[in-house]
Amino acid sequence: MQTRPLLFTFLLALALSGCSDAPRRGPRSGPMGSPQATPTLTAQESFSDGQLIVQAIVSPGDEARMGGRGPGGGGSRRRHMGPPPEGGEGEGEDMPQRSHFNDSPMPPVVLKLHVTNQGSTPLNVVFVECNSALGNFGIRPERATIQPGQSVDPDRMTSLLGVSGEDLPVTVTLKINGKTEKRTLTLHVTSAP
Repeated sequence: MQTRPLLFTFLLALALSGCSDAPRRGPRSGPMGSPQATPTLTAQESFSDGQLIVQAIVSPGDEARMGGRGPGGGGSRRRHMGPPPEGGEGEGEDMPQRSHFNDSPMPPVVLKLHVTNQGSTPLNVVFVECNSALGNFGIRPERATIQPGQSVDPDRMTSLLGVSGEDLPVTVTLKINGKTEKRTLTLHVTSAP
């Protein structure tokens, strides 16, 4: 009579083998099951009377890196931007990266800033914030001293919300040599998927 418990265990294991909390691999699908490609969007704006040029770029994200596994193979940590997850944790909380935060059918994207000092004196820049439909991001590193003719590329900001190829306003707030400036860069498609 020992075959019944073994049969039950086998059937239970077989039934549960398709259930997984692991993220789905491969490109996400759009309508009718076709993979969705993400366009590249760019814009640039000047700050501090033209001394500082900020270029914003939105490009396809690396889904393999966003699926909950960091470079060490375990769950990486990110700053969650968007609706608070269940359990009452708020926006901006440090939490493990998990694929279930994404309710968007669009593939993830990466927002990058490229900041260049075109002036003749060093600029002390504090990156206050970067807001858009992709999320409200705290830019890292938070501060940089940019020498004349030099550029800084802050850490890229990953959004699981995706873009559909329409214009995307991104509001960047900087404090440059103690003076706060806010500009809205309207990103346009520069390369179609």
